[in-house]
Amino acid sequence: MRRGSDRHRTEGSTGSSITGGLFVQPLIPKQPGWIEYQAIRAERREAKESELLAQRKQRETDKDNLHAKHVAERADVFKGNWQGKGDLKNALSSVMATQQAAEKLALQERHKDERDALHARYVPLPQYKVWQAEPRLLAPVTAMADSSKQPERLSTVVLALTHTKHKRGIAYQDKGQELFIDQGRSLAIVQHEQQTLTQIAAALSVAQQKYGVLLTVTGPDEFKRRAVQATVKNNLIVKFADPAMENLRLALIEANRLAAQEVIKAAQDAAKAAAVEAALLLDKERDAAEAKNAAQTAPIQEKPVVTPAPVNEDVKSTQLDDATHVTHVAVADAAPAVLALEREAAPRKGKMTGTVKAVDVEGRQFAFAKGREGDLIWHDMENLSGSVLPQVGEIVDVDYADGVGKGGCEGPRQRRWALSPVGKNP
Repeated sequence: MRRGSDRHRTEGSTGSSITGGLFVQPLIPKQPGWIEYQAIRAERREAKESELLAQRKQRETDKDNLHAKHVAERADVFKGNWQGKGDLKNALSSVMATQQAAEKLALQERHKDERDALHARYVPLPQYKVWQAEPRLLAPVTAMADSSKQPERLSTVVLALTHTKHKRGIAYQDKGQELFIDQGRSLAIVQHEQQTLTQIAAALSVAQQKYGVLLTVTGPDEFKRRAVQATVKNNLIVKFADPAMENLRLALIEANRLAAQEVIKAAQDAAKAAAVEAALLLDKERDAAEAKNAAQTAPIQEKPVVTPAPVNEDVKSTQLDDATHVTHVAVADAAPAVLALEREAAPRKGKMTGTVKAVDVEGRQFAFAKGREGDLIWHDMENLSGSVLPQVGEIVDVDYADGVGKGGCEGPRQRRWALSPVGKNP
């Protein structure tokens, strides 16, 4: 495809046009359905951009509403005088932070699902040839994801956490496994090496809800590395005060971005290859259908029917080979289907010149055509002097008077001799 340079160029004779800038033109003009195809693409592109913009606005509204809700909840719970009730206030703050972290994660996951669903609805149209064959096909069919194989959502894990009172604060468990202890000003991770990345991410999400986006993480290097991996894997809005951890976080995000691009490119290449294969198959089927229709509508040419003439076994006949102009003498019982040629005798008077077309060795006769492609005229050597029978391809001049004649013959080797009336020498 190419892009036209005329801002007001129209396509075909329909009068339709796409104005306002450069637009795609087919390599072969006046392709059926091309304007409709481009119109559908433009309409889908505009609809997608409109929905994306609406989604962004709705996401901001949802986040603002959730933030306002959380602020109101904290203000309602902690209103009044809490002097001397520090332990109870810390416990309530911890439990509320965990619940609000789960709500925030659930909102983020819902927004991601909405973005993915929108992109899935507006995948690119198939190639023009494929769409032309199936105009109702707006997008390649993609397999539905198996929900049973989807990993457990982080919001579900955080919301399902149980808590118990601990001597150092509030301890949180996941299915009976202790994950972390909320100590008020910090979270202590319990046996991190036995936890999954999702469980570590649960503790980080609660910490983010309590302490904000910037977190300070202490502990072994292996735990720090896994904390960064858990953050990136679960798309947590977290930054690290430790420069090494923050650099690792940014590097992992970039690596994931490049990997996602490779996946998208591979999917696009596969879709293009499938579209090209489908287009080639359609071309082949269309060509086969056109050939079949042409064969069915072509006039039927009847072949001439040749009926063998009755042949007497004692009579020999002459057959002319059109390809080589070599005459063969066939015996009737050896070739029962040989055509019998009616021989036209030479005139009694007059001159004749021609190329020898057939020779009957046994009957000592030769023939050449009357005119360029007329019937064969047979000459009997008994009426001509000389004992040499002309060969096929040689030029013969004959002068008849009362049935006898004389003549000359020029062959392929420039051989010349005279044919005279019977009883006379040349």
